[in-house]
Amino acid sequence: MQCLWLILKYFGKASGLLINPHESIMIFSKNVEERSRHEMAEVIRVSIVPKHDKYLGLPTVAGRSKKEISELPDSLVSEIESLMSNFLSNRGEALKIHLLGWSKLCISCKEGSLGFRRLREFNIDLLAKQAWKIALIPGGTLHSVLRHKYFCQSSFFATGLGSSLSYTWRSVQGTQDLLAAGIRWKTRDDLSIQILGHPWLPKLSTFPVRKLISLLTKAKELSSLMMNTNGIRI
Repeated sequence: MQCLWLILKYFGKASGLLINPHESIMIFSKNVEERSRHEMAEVIRVSIVPKHDKYLGLPTVAGRSKKEISELPDSLVSEIESLMSNFLSNRGEALKIHLLGWSKLCISCKEGSLGFRRLREFNIDLLAKQAWKIALIPGGTLHSVLRHKYFCQSSFFATGLGSSLSYTWRSVQGTQDLLAAGIRWKTRDDLSIQILGHPWLPKLSTFPVRKLISLLTKAKELSSLMMNTNGIRI
């Protein structure tokens, strides 16, 4: 417990984000023993509660925008887009006359429209950006924490839905298919690329190998197809 407290103190000194014991409370999952809960409360000197009455904060890794780490409900997206569309109507509050449909207002400025963002797609883009960082920056704090909790035995792209998922993780994980549709492996010196399953072929329409010819049925990894010639793999 003392070690954790020291980590929090060092983090506070480095970031300027200090714990205010008078304004702070602690919540523990059911997996934490009662003794450990009280020991932690004594060390940090904050009270323990069963749940938050109101939570206004965000994880520090999330930046300042909630839509970067959680998926907005469709009803909320529709309501916001409706308000934006009505704001641009021709007759004000008395009579809403829309000169153009919302979909046309979202066309790029380069194509002659106003270039408003479609909130649903924009929200998904921000979530995919977080997923990209988690999947491809293995040394980051965010990756380390989430990997230990959700995909300790596999990669980000191999994780299933599972159970007891946080809403944040469920939202970020929901962009797996979007990312997988556009990524591919670079074959330089990575020996772990699988011939089947991993997208590594250079042509856009044929990233993954669809089937193996008979000579390659026993080969699993791309490295097995390469020859080492004077230190150069061909």
